[in-house]
Amino acid sequence: MGRLSCFLGIEVSYHEGSIHLSQTKYTSDLLHRTTIFNTKAVKTPGIVGQNLSKFDGAPMEEVIQYRSVVGAFQYLTITRPDIAFVVHKVCQFMQQPTTAHWLSVKTILRYLKGTLHNELLLRPSNHLTVEGFTDVNWGAQPDDRQSASGYLVYLRDNLVS
Repeated sequence: MGRLSCFLGIEVSYHEGSIHLSQTKYTSDLLHRTTIFNTKAVKTPGIVGQNLSKFDGAPMEEVIQYRSVVGAFQYLTITRPDIAFVVHKVCQFMQQPTTAHWLSVKTILRYLKGTLHNELLLRPSNHLTVEGFTDVNWGAQPDDRQSASGYLVYLRDNLVS
């Protein structure tokens, strides 16, 4: 059957013993579907220091579009761990999204436009190490004082979780 080149929308390429995983076409299709493709890109996926609340903005009329795009983001985090935190944040408002939450979604889309060709790199290594990193914001959610945490786990030089 040959080398794997595409699997469930994840594009696979091989260079010098390394494997590159990307979702460029999936991201491009998402940007075209949301009409964000022709807008200006931004350098960060979220606004620094912004804490979204369920009371921010007016209720959205098109909640199906919000849920569809945020669901697409969740699939995109497979090869784009750089957006995982902001996607987690906008997922918290799936039940009753507002216009402020939709602006955050549009910011993520504009970030994806500027980083369309980013990919996940898996490369061989001679040393077997496992490293983990974690972070937490204690009680930072303005609505219910919930905490959020995140982690990264590397096997050798490769991000695995």
